[in-house]
Amino acid sequence: MSVNPLSPLAVVAAALWLGVAPTSLAAADANRTGDLAQPTASPTPTTDAAADDVDVSALRYFARNGDSVRLNLEISRLQALHPDWIPPTDPANAPEPPDRELNAIWQLYSQDHFPEARAAIAARKEREPDWQPPADLLTMLDRGEARRRLTNAYNLKQYARVVETAANAPDLTSCSEINVIWMVAESFVRTDRAKRGEDAYDYVLKTCGGGDIHRATLQKAAELLPYAAVQRLIADEPLAAEGTGEFASLKDDLARRFVGDANADAKLVVDASYVERLKSMADQGGSVDDVLNYAWYVWLHGRSPAAQAYFERARTLQDSASAAVGLTLTLLAKQQYAEGEAVMYGWRQTSKDTMATYLAAAANLLSQNPPVTIDAAVMQRMAEAVLTERDAVAAQQFGWYARQAHQLETASDWFSTALSWSADDEPSAFGLTLTRLDLGDVATATRLRDAWADRSPRIAALGRAPAPAPAPGRKAAIEGDVAVTGSIPAAGQAPVGPAVSTVAFSAPMSAKAQPKGRRVEASASTPRSAGAGNCKGVTAPSQSQPTSDAAALRLGWCYMDLKQPASALRSFEAVAARASASRREEASYGRALALLRLGLTDEAAIAATGTPMSPERAATLQTIILANRAIAAFDGNRFREAILYLDQRAALAPEPLDLMTLRGHAYVKLGSMEEAKRVFSALAAIGNPEGPRGLNMIRDQHG
Repeated sequence: MSVNPLSPLAVVAAALWLGVAPTSLAAADANRTGDLAQPTASPTPTTDAAADDVDVSALRYFARNGDSVRLNLEISRLQALHPDWIPPTDPANAPEPPDRELNAIWQLYSQDHFPEARAAIAARKEREPDWQPPADLLTMLDRGEARRRLTNAYNLKQYARVVETAANAPDLTSCSEINVIWMVAESFVRTDRAKRGEDAYDYVLKTCGGGDIHRATLQKAAELLPYAAVQRLIADEPLAAEGTGEFASLKDDLARRFVGDANADAKLVVDASYVERLKSMADQGGSVDDVLNYAWYVWLHGRSPAAQAYFERARTLQDSASAAVGLTLTLLAKQQYAEGEAVMYGWRQTSKDTMATYLAAAANLLSQNPPVTIDAAVMQRMAEAVLTERDAVAAQQFGWYARQAHQLETASDWFSTALSWSADDEPSAFGLTLTRLDLGDVATATRLRDAWADRSPRIAALGRAPAPAPAPGRKAAIEGDVAVTGSIPAAGQAPVGPAVSTVAFSAPMSAKAQPKGRRVEASASTPRSAGAGNCKGVTAPSQSQPTSDAAALRLGWCYMDLKQPASALRSFEAVAARASASRREEASYGRALALLRLGLTDEAAIAATGTPMSPERAATLQTIILANRAIAAFDGNRFREAILYLDQRAALAPEPLDLMTLRGHAYVKLGSMEEAKRVFSALAAIGNPEGPRGLNMIRDQHG
């Protein structure tokens, strides 16, 4: 039932909303007062509270009966009794004596003390059986109690009960109860009746008030209803007094909301006017949120290159994970993988999405063909992230990169690690089989080929016939973004680019600095513990570690033999954290070797110094670490530093042929031709082909 805003009930309700306690409304016949004598007192009504105690019932009676003589006498009598009293200007319609007890009940209602008001009504009826409370009071109490039940249900998020309560109290859904209508509309939406909710908001916009009420209603609708429903509400936008639409002041916020919704749902396409409005805000000194919101929209809805400039501007205003992810995706789309990796590195640990974006950038950077030179520090941090996150796809890309750099042992380690994290990763299995064949490990290659024969024709064909054409590797990217595809060389394909150490996985030297076909191998066999024991039956990483230190150490060495350094690392670390001094030394030694096998030279150096070791073990680790650092320095064009590391290593152990070759090239880069000739001459004297090549290179370049 709707309430006429001019009805007595509405008047009472309005008085209560304003905090005024209403008095009884009485209708009287004023037709018989035309010849009444006018009182001599001022017509201004008294404001003295004592006037309520003056009994004017006789005045009212005489006036209504036209008895002016007795009326004037009564006035004189009352003035004598109450000197401050002022006679009413219309005695015939003078108010009835006030009902103080009823006014107190109204006061309880106005304070939302509904149970107390009900109790006061019951008490009075018991004392005065013929007394009846005003119908308006009972109606307002019913309404207030229903409003309270509905509000409590809403606050408790019991939305079905909100709707039920409103259905049983239709008076609550009138324009005088806007807050209630809003709660009911939201409850419809949250109970999967969005159309009913839309109808409720539409009712307010078309029926109730205007201006602020309409704007607040549309804002609430926009927070809950789908985009299309809100557009239907906006379509009938009322005009304000000045002739503009009532929602004009909301258009900026609506544009932000709708574009943001479209960014959360890539399938949602909003009206171009909202996109242009947001662009205008972003271009005219808008907030970083406006710039980011627009950048994401144009990226997600069409992969527009224009997004890059807005992501860059957002980072300038306030760098954030969202801006970094967006900028990285635009860079990956332009194949600027190194730049993408650099942007994302600092934000990689913010969330799962930021880490996935960073790994996508890293895998893309590694997958280029021909391979690019990557700084050793970048290689190190990418490897750490891959190992921490156990990302099989990026590990696979490390394997292919190592193959193209002639690092077959390192490639084997990475392929094996990728398979330990994702047993069904066919590209990694293909890479591992191919690499073991290249290394002459026919037994392992055969075992892998047999295991994959029924799942991969190209693996089944390896070693038996010419290898099939390479297939692309698996994608590694955030959903909807740039795919990462492995560049997989065919079996027997000539390596692309120069090779670097099989111990330290670092950036390849440039083709100009390193003649094609020359291999630098600072190789080191995996030292074994005397108690390593039989590794029969250990073929894949276990999900649980052995409980005894001896068993865990034995398992770690077995994993090293199986070219699974990541699994070995876990075994060694478990023992190092809990074992006695002697076991801890062996575990730390194994941990350092595993880190070296994974190409994490700096971490290996820390592990080597963190626990006291025997001189033999310390020397073994130091020679490998120095070799790796020499190669990394060479790759970073720090040739004098490379010579320094080689000299330090030579003081510990004889220099192998591959490092002699590296030394010779470092001297060439430094312009020390006599030293370079001495090194290459020594190599030539023992029949190493790198000797004549180096001497010819010096002669061709320097005469």
